[in-house]
Amino acid sequence: MPVGAWGRVEQLARLGRIALAVVLALGGLLILAEALHNLPAALSVARGEGAAGVFTTNAVDCTPSGRGGELCAWSGQFVSADDAVVIEDAWVETDKPPYELDEEYPARFLGVGDQVHLVNGGEFGDVILMFAIGPALMAAGVWYFLYERRQQGRGGRHSRRRGDARES
Repeated sequence: MPVGAWGRVEQLARLGRIALAVVLALGGLLILAEALHNLPAALSVARGEGAAGVFTTNAVDCTPSGRGGELCAWSGQFVSADDAVVIEDAWVETDKPPYELDEEYPARFLGVGDQVHLVNGGEFGDVILMFAIGPALMAAGVWYFLYERRQQGRGGRHSRRRGDARES
């Protein structure tokens, strides 16, 4: 391959590595944003806030999730322990099966829309995990981007070796 072709290949490879770094950083930012969005509800359920009651499942709608499993929206009826709150078309979103149709599960209603939160649904653990993964991906993306920029300033990703076609 002529010397100019190697330069183009290196340039395309460098652009690909920089794109990977940006995707990592943006992915981490999106995960962190989702964690911040879910934090208030997860904390409220973990502290036992909201109306305690029972969620009875009557339908489920599942779609494939990016993690290889399924994300399911369960619909049914929520009745608070004191019967003060009854929601006929309540729903729960979870990727933590197994749940069964026409079964009762302890849940909490936080007063927002028709969504209820399962008491043992693992929401708080998911948020904590997102708070760990999001910043880690952001840091990896930023580090890799800076690493690539530093290598570019040094004349390339790899040092030139004797006999390398790029020396000609």
